[in-house]
Amino acid sequence: MDAGHAYRVVGGLEPAGAIGVALGPVVPLCGELAGIGLLVLLAGAVTTHVRKGDGLPKLIPAVACAALAAWYLVLFAGL
Repeated sequence: MDAGHAYRVVGGLEPAGAIGVALGPVVPLCGELAGIGLLVLLAGAVTTHVRKGDGLPKLIPAVACAALAAWYLVLFAGL
């Protein structure tokens, strides 16, 4: 998979995850799966930033969003 295709896939997964999380109060399983998917996606982002040697300005947004996804899973999805 070339980099351009990978960015498009990630770009599609992010809003899909956000929609799934928003549906969580109505469809709990959807919210849980979306939260887990976002957490995995963001773990990949953190890993990529660390491997590339990016500094904190590029790393902090991915870490913060991963923390929010984890918080959602603990508080709202009950995982």
